[in-house]
Amino acid sequence: MNYLSLLHRIGISYNIGLWSILENTMSRKCQLTGKKANNGYAISHSHRRTKKLQHVNLHSKRVWWPEGNRWVRLRLSTKAIKTLEKKGLQAMANEAGINLNHY
Repeated sequence: MNYLSLLHRIGISYNIGLWSILENTMSRKCQLTGKKANNGYAISHSHRRTKKLQHVNLHSKRVWWPEGNRWVRLRLSTKAIKTLEKKGLQAMANEAGINLNHY
C-alpha cells in the first residue's frame, strides 16, 4: 500500500505537487556511503551531559561519470570524496546500489 492510498483511506486530503516535493527532500546523509549524523554528548566543565548531534561533513559535488559520459551532482561526505578518488564512481555506486542515471 502506498502513501497516497493510505492518506485517502484515513481521510486526509493531499496535494499531488506538494507530495512529490516532500517525497524527494534530501536528508543529511551521504548518497554513496550512507553516512549520517551520530548521537553524542556535549560535556560541560562540570561534566553535565546534554545530547547533541555530530553531523556528517557533507558537500554538494559535481563528479565526472566516465561510463555515462556526463557530470553527476551528488551530496557526498569528505570520506566518500577521498574513497571516490581511489575506487571510482561506478564501483562505489554499485556498492551503494544506486542508479547514476537518476542523478
